[in-house]
Amino acid sequence: MAATEPSPGGEEAPIVIRADRAWEGEDGGVLYLQGSFEMSSAEWRVTADDAEVHGPVDDPERVVVTGAPARISFDNEGFTITGAGGRIVYRYREDVIELYDDAVLEGEDVSMASSAIVYDLRNGRLRSSGSDGVEVIVRRDGDGG
Repeated sequence: MAATEPSPGGEEAPIVIRADRAWEGEDGGVLYLQGSFEMSSAEWRVTADDAEVHGPVDDPERVVVTGAPARISFDNEGFTITGAGGRIVYRYREDVIELYDDAVLEGEDVSMASSAIVYDLRNGRLRSSGSDGVEVIVRRDGDGG
């Protein structure tokens, strides 16, 4: 299944969705996908065991995925951001990702682990919380500074 989204060059980039099974909810507002789920475009990719796509496939309100773990990655201004967790909510229209249940978010030189991580891609803002605390690892380039 493929839809399109605007690309930086103004052309329509395809959104590709793959899964073992797919069906619409009774109200037609949610597409349920089960087994080997993958949804991707030129700038992002989500993989999981199961997913729900809320709203139109080509412009969803949010994508909710679960897995052991579910994974998400973004190409963001020249570097890649990756995340994993038992449950991920990608608020597509807002460019916000929420990671839950053993959540991990990694960027170019920093990684974070917690029970819950919320990252606003558009504004570069990060929030984390959880009963087990937060772990942040900053990778240094080895120059001593």
